[in-house]
Amino acid sequence: MSARAEAPASAQRKLLVMELAGLGDNVHLLPALWLVRRQWPDAELHVMIYAHIASLFKLTPWVDRVWPYPNAPKADFGENLRWARALRRERFDCLINTTGSDRSSLLSW
Repeated sequence: MSARAEAPASAQRKLLVMELAGLGDNVHLLPALWLVRRQWPDAELHVMIYAHIASLFKLTPWVDRVWPYPNAPKADFGENLRWARALRRERFDCLINTTGSDRSSLLSW
């Protein structure tokens, strides 16, 4: 018996998946995004990835919006804070941080 509760399809309307990693990790993310789209077909699906990979996701029909994060390896704290505020203004119902780095954790705060 599974303790997992199924959320109704309408429960989450705006989703962000954050993958601040290399090309290979992002390619592996594509099937997961497809499953998210199948689970919540009416949801607005956003993806935040490094800018040099953005074109891959802009060609992905099941992604509604791509957030191209600057490739700078060491963005300053102020820039990261501006990005975090911009994401908070979007009022996502769910944010999935697949990277778990310090930077992605700050951005998803």
